[in-house]
Amino acid sequence: MAQYLSSDEIKEFLKDLDANNNGFIDYHEVESKLDQVHNEIAPKAKSYNLHHKNTTEKQRHEFLRSVMGTSENKIPRDEFYETVEGWKVPSLSPEKTSEEGSKYYMKRMAWGRRVRAWWGLTGQYLNALARKSYYLSRMINWDLTQSFHIKISVVAMAAATLHGMLKSQSSLDPLRLVCAHGSLAILQYPMLGFWLIIPVLLIVVERSVRVGYGFYQIPAKLEILDGETVVISVVVPQKRYWKYRAGQYLLELHRTEEHPESPLTGLINETHFGRPNLAEIMNDHYGSMLQTIKETKEKGMEIKKRRVGVFFCGAPPIGYELADRCHELTVRGREDKSYIEYYFMMEVFG
Repeated sequence: MAQYLSSDEIKEFLKDLDANNNGFIDYHEVESKLDQVHNEIAPKAKSYNLHHKNTTEKQRHEFLRSVMGTSENKIPRDEFYETVEGWKVPSLSPEKTSEEGSKYYMKRMAWGRRVRAWWGLTGQYLNALARKSYYLSRMINWDLTQSFHIKISVVAMAAATLHGMLKSQSSLDPLRLVCAHGSLAILQYPMLGFWLIIPVLLIVVERSVRVGYGFYQIPAKLEILDGETVVISVVVPQKRYWKYRAGQYLLELHRTEEHPESPLTGLINETHFGRPNLAEIMNDHYGSMLQTIKETKEKGMEIKKRRVGVFFCGAPPIGYELADRCHELTVRGREDKSYIEYYFMMEVFG
């Protein structure tokens, strides 16, 4: 869940915005701050920037009025506080805290651990290059799962051969028998239609509505701003078949206590955005693993292989810390006799 600007952060922003400290936010103060931000993030203004020389004052004026939320030249600070709070701007304080903690962690890390973490991220490239060499592959088995790959390839070839030997219409025979049994009512009253009518009806209605949407024209305009940026302007219909707001994660909102899994990713844990707090995440996961082991022992069962695969795809600085924390938790598992092992693995796409 994203953490929005806190009360102290909003007050600090309003204090910096109110230059003359008169308790009001003036129009020219917002304009001055906007120009300051634009000059900082985009010194060389593009044609679509508000501080470009070709931008009309009318465009700037409309944007500033939308920011202030009023047509007056000034607005009380308390009233503008509610306006800023309604923007729901994500706070950067959690990410700053995580970044500072990560820098401190990496700073006190020994050189041996740094080399091991670096190898965890970059070692895959050397392995990939070595597997391409015929002579190195003859001496060193860089593919640690080579036997498994051979076995699964044999299974895939056997399945493909079996599939090629069977008739393509062999699957229709059971379907014909079901249809005949349901229509002739040989053994019982035909119930197949009652079980299938609801899902089939839902699918037919959904597909029909989707096809109908395909014929609905929405005016749009494509504008090329520069070599890297285009703008697509779309006239959104005023009426919708159901109420929703732009930016809602409809699939993520589907989570319930009975069905905690996300229909989008299939994961139970929610997706978090921003810089992760690896220390908190890893320690909480280790604690949950200990709790799971304790519960399984109480039920008379025991998990022999307590291995956790940690897949990573992201910025290298975060990967270095994550790789080291995986090794540290593995050592921790050996010390407390839980024997939980964390395996750091880079995700490879393509």
